[in-house]
Amino acid sequence: MTLDVPAWLAVGVLVDDLDRGCSGMVAAIGDLFDRNEAPPKTAFLLPVGGGLGWEAEIARLRPAAPGGAR
Repeated sequence: MTLDVPAWLAVGVLVDDLDRGCSGMVAAIGDLFDRNEAPPKTAFLLPVGGGLGWEAEIARLRPAAPGGAR
């Protein structure tokens, strides 16, 4: 089964990470160390207020809910 990148997912979009229970801004789509990964399975997120970014599974991301966890 291949998982396509959702149409709404793009660099700069605010998303909710269901695994972490927080929100982040998409900084990159796909594995940072394996640029040939196709289709991409992960995205690199940055916290809105600053701090360390993290990698999240695309399947576990949703567009950020208004007033959601930040």
